[in-house]
Amino acid sequence: MSGFQGLKEGQSVVQAAKAAIGTNRGKGLTQKIACELFDYNPLTGIVRRRVSTTRCKNKVGDIVGILNSNGYLCVELFKIKFPLHRIIWLYTYGYFPEGMIDHINRVRTDN
Repeated sequence: MSGFQGLKEGQSVVQAAKAAIGTNRGKGLTQKIACELFDYNPLTGIVRRRVSTTRCKNKVGDIVGILNSNGYLCVELFKIKFPLHRIIWLYTYGYFPEGMIDHINRVRTDN
């Protein structure tokens, strides 16, 4: 059983996360949801899925991140695209940073 507190009986982690994020442009995404959906290795910068999704055929252990037109890795959650480095910040520190953050070494794919 998942440690996700918003999980109702018979509900998957993905369903609970979708309900929590809702349609408010991702403002409901929390560290708890990010930790339930993803596994981040700070030594490699790689983010992997912790749950499978049938719609996109994503499997547990798949590496997350698609290159966008600006050269950043992004992940789409429930039709909302998030820069992966912001998800990692949320995962690590528990909140989304205000304003813009970028990579200290200026390599946009180095998470």
